[in-house]
Amino acid sequence: MTLGRGCSFFVHPLAHERLMWSFALRTADESQLTQCPAGELLQRVTAVTRKWHEPIPTLVAETPEADVDIRPLLDVPPPTRARVARVCFAGDASHAMTPYRGRGANMAMMDALELATRLAEPNVSVDSALEAYELAMLPRNRRALALSHAASQTLHPTSRAGVLLRNVRLRAGPLRAR
Repeated sequence: MTLGRGCSFFVHPLAHERLMWSFALRTADESQLTQCPAGELLQRVTAVTRKWHEPIPTLVAETPEADVDIRPLLDVPPPTRARVARVCFAGDASHAMTPYRGRGANMAMMDALELATRLAEPNVSVDSALEAYELAMLPRNRRALALSHAASQTLHPTSRAGVLLRNVRLRAGPLRAR
């Protein structure tokens, strides 16, 4: 992962010596990106990353326009309820968040474990188990979403002072909840 001013570039290896890369850009209006043709977006990424370290400029230059896929990364406000009668939310349905703390899948597994544990309790009705699940899950997931959002903001400052502060903090040690 390489961080820029209001943006970041992430490279992930795939099978068969292939790579996937993503470019995140902090913007107040995602429609200016999601409604933009793929070729124009590729040109924007090329312009921003032209002077960045290798292999980023080469990866961008060698990416066919047909391979460009646009996906907004958004935090979705958490629900105030996680269930209606015997239907309940788990995973991203109750905590869709940006990936900057790497907690989304972990939260989904915690939801599943919490729900299974509550439902397996002896002499507890399904309704009571679902209520206990919701009471335990909602605050935990709200906190994870808030931390993920804070990390995305910390990693993508738009001012020079913000970039300097982010870089100093990263050199001092890993990002932690504050």
